[in-house]
Amino acid sequence: MSQARRHWLTLGFTALALATLGVVWWLGTGLFANTWPNKTTPSMEYMRNYFWSVGVVAAGIVGVWGFALAAVRTAALDSQAKTAQRESELNAQKHQSEAFATAINLLGQHGPDNFAIRLGAVYALESIAKSSTELHGPIFETLCAYVRQEAPAATGDSDAKNPDVVVQAILTVIGRRKPARDPEDFRLNLRKTDLRKCDLSKGHFENALLIMTHLTGATLKKTHLEGANLKRASLEGANLMKAHLEGANLWRANIKRTNLKEANLQGAKFHGVLFDEFTDLTDADLRGAIYIPAKQGYNLKDTVQGNDPAHWPDDDEPGAWDRGEDEADDNVS
Repeated sequence: MSQARRHWLTLGFTALALATLGVVWWLGTGLFANTWPNKTTPSMEYMRNYFWSVGVVAAGIVGVWGFALAAVRTAALDSQAKTAQRESELNAQKHQSEAFATAINLLGQHGPDNFAIRLGAVYALESIAKSSTELHGPIFETLCAYVRQEAPAATGDSDAKNPDVVVQAILTVIGRRKPARDPEDFRLNLRKTDLRKCDLSKGHFENALLIMTHLTGATLKKTHLEGANLKRASLEGANLMKAHLEGANLWRANIKRTNLKEANLQGAKFHGVLFDEFTDLTDADLRGAIYIPAKQGYNLKDTVQGNDPAHWPDDDEPGAWDRGEDEADDNVS
């Protein structure tokens, strides 16, 4: 119990005790003074009324004291319950912190024979993130850092290998997290990583930093990439069918041979994008998109497959078509 609460309880009980003594004195010397035996000989009816009145007052005093004591007991029990709850929360936080540290340590166990240990660590971190709001952000920042460390973007024209089992597991875990629990201004940082042939389908990668990321041959079907930064990313041969790319930045991204059927590209930025006749935009929605290449001999609309069923911006829509008249913002963010 806090010191302030003890102080107020002491004052309250002192006031109640003084009030009780005052009532007893008042009964003895004031209200019923003329009925005391040493002053007069009261009648039976008068004595009966006297004792009834005293009994009522005494019952009231007992009731007030009983209520006060019950209130104190309730307050004490409430304080004990809150203390126990705080201790339980602190113990839970301590346990989660220890589990987090242990999982991070296991994730760092390198070597071909330890992949199962690292895999278990990934799923342990996912479990902790689900139960701890405080550790949710740090856990996914750590997992992204692991991918950047273990799967850096390949240099040159090296052949794409099957994705590392642990890296794929991390991408799956990242994709199925609940973005609503992300800290404010949180962004997945997977820039300059090699995610070729990886499966990110149906995953949540909204606003992710995928700058210069290799996604050649990756599966991104129905993936949420709203607002993602895909500047200079290689999406060649990737499956982005029905992907959510609203507001995505595709500045100089490579979308050659990419399947963008029914993809939502509303508000996407296409300046300098690389494409070919195998890029498929059948039924894709590009309304509101900007910087769509429309130069002589480098016209996206006239080159890609499925251009007729696609939903394009109006020909006179400002900023929609890049005809070489203006330069788009090339700043990498």
